[in-house]
Amino acid sequence: MDNAHPLIRIRGLKKAFGDHAVLRGIDLDVEARQSVAIIGQSGSGKSVMLKNILGLLTPDSGSIEIAGQEIQNMSPRQLSEMRSRIGMLFQGGALFDSLPVWRNITFAITRGHWRETAKMQKLAASYLERVGLDDRILNLRSGELSGGMQKRVAIARAIASKPEILLFDEPTSGLDPIRSDVIDDLTLSLVKENGMTAVTITHDMASVCKIADKVAFLHEGRIIWMGTTQDLRTTSNPYVRQFFDRKAEGPLH
Repeated sequence: MDNAHPLIRIRGLKKAFGDHAVLRGIDLDVEARQSVAIIGQSGSGKSVMLKNILGLLTPDSGSIEIAGQEIQNMSPRQLSEMRSRIGMLFQGGALFDSLPVWRNITFAITRGHWRETAKMQKLAASYLERVGLDDRILNLRSGELSGGMQKRVAIARAIASKPEILLFDEPTSGLDPIRSDVIDDLTLSLVKENGMTAVTITHDMASVCKIADKVAFLHEGRIIWMGTTQDLRTTSNPYVRQFFDRKAEGPLH
């Protein structure tokens, strides 16, 4: 990777579904070892942006480069290799219902095959501990877990393969403040101590202020504001101010 360029570079990203334009020209740079939070109202295009970065959706126009490589020019094999460098937490968790917790967590490592069961269970237990869960759930199925537990298992799965990039879609939604803080501390350690790069979609302003090096505000398919967490606390931008202060009155509806 060329350290002179951002790890993730997005320019002019547009995506529509039929007549509904979701992304209207996104520009964003994410540096290596940086934690970036994407905030904005529901329906503003945040999740769609992450799915474009991961290559699950194809942009209508614009460019997405990861480590200097344009993902739209990648072969299927190159795209698969690129995805292996990314840990993704989907908004709903997206666990495999038919697999026990330990196999969900180690799925990317084993490529879905049964192997080294004892070793994989031990590894899964270590990641469960990192997200504040007990190893007694190793052999449970997702349907036997609460929604908050499913979310934390999904986070454990996202980080188990030690990816270079983390894409988190609402990692603390549905969690109580204590569990949310565990996830925030984990994100911080992964970035600051393990050198990972994180892009996090969240509505949790306490989480944003704790984990983010940079914050981007997405509104109607465009990034209309960007700054540090200190800038977020002091900005006079009416859209960001209303969102941060959780006020009903303002330009957002």
